[in-house]
Amino acid sequence: MSKERLEKLRNGTTFSSEDIDWIMERAMLYEISRDSFIVVDKENEQLRAENKRYREALEFYAKRGHYIASGYPNTELQAIEYGEIARKSLEESK
Repeated sequence: MSKERLEKLRNGTTFSSEDIDWIMERAMLYEISRDSFIVVDKENEQLRAENKRYREALEFYAKRGHYIASGYPNTELQAIEYGEIARKSLEESK
């Protein structure tokens, strides 16, 4: 229906007030869609940057040698796993 109506208007038929209302409605929908796309695109860019920071942190912790047993109770698990969790997360994200 929309394509047929648009073709009819493109072919130079006279515009009725209903046609003008229809065109205005389509223009408003386009504007809303465009504005929504801009917002979503900006949010996606922020998420990409955040994911990059997380990936860099995972890559840092995935490297061997960043874990040294210090004798503190909270670091015992870190000393044992030596970045295995970070490496596994990186593998799964590819």
